[in-house]
Amino acid sequence: MKPANDRRAMPFWHHHASPKLFHMATFFAFALAGGCTSTPVPPRDFEECVARGNAIMESFPRQCRDEGSGKLFREKGEAVVPAQ
Repeated sequence: MKPANDRRAMPFWHHHASPKLFHMATFFAFALAGGCTSTPVPPRDFEECVARGNAIMESFPRQCRDEGSGKLFREKGEAVVPAQ
């Protein structure tokens, strides 16, 4: 008869399941806690700022302030020539 603490006496799944379950539990806990949070990249221009849902200021030229970074972007458009 083999001793109770002999690994060969346990079924295969018994002594291999524990590390797998530990890794799976750790992975899911990490994922549920937010995992790796990366810093969002701020928009590069006015159009991208607007596309991300930031408000457009009623000014000339129009402006958009990114809420995440606080950066201000101005619309690049054609210059308006006043009528004569």
